Amino acid sequence: MIVKISADQRRGQRGYEGAEIRLPANHFALADALQRAQVPEGGGYSLHKFEDCPAFLKRVLILCQDRTLEEVNLLALKVSGMDENQLDTYEGIVLMRGDSDLDHPMTMKELINAAYNLDCYEFRPGVINDRILGEICLEGDLLEGLEKLPEDARDLLDEIKVGAEKRRSDQGYYTPKGYLYRSSSKEKEVYDGIHLP
Repeated sequence: MIVKISADQRRGQRGYEGAEIRLPANHFALADALQRAQVPEGGGYSLHKFEDCPAFLKRVLILCQDRTLEEVNLLALKVSGMDENQLDTYEGIVLMRGDSDLDHPMTMKELINAAYNLDCYEFRPGVINDRILGEICLEGDLLEGLEKLPEDARDLLDEIKVGAEKRRSDQGYYTPKGYLYRSSSKEKEVYDGIHLP
């Protein structure tokens, strides 16, 4: 992820461009980037650009308030270590949270904690609507009591209605890539908003 740093006290000054840094980076590279951006010790700065990162994450980072370079660096480190399934799961968590509360963008605390709690969710790639989910449920007897129905009665069930009911009971969410639902309520808060893990 490439991030641009701009010092608050230099914003709008002619010829000032700030500094860019590729994240994740070590502590020395972060300090160097802040110095190149001419951010005084303890001074304020803003982060921009967020290039070379997943599109869903870029949108959320742009809207996120009060983000520090250290927080974004930690998030970049977590995301860079994710495999494709983990990244799809993370995208689903972020999209689901965003759609559940449109008035309040995700905070860095929420983004970081979500990245550490991927194992509390299940992601099913390719399951992108109620019809597909319903077909899987009917084929795999995933609905309670379905195994007691005679085979000819199962044929009368509507896949879309079955999928919609399964999604409601799971409190699931469709992403462009698949279906996400919470599989565990044992989420841990690794970041309290103050002390980075």
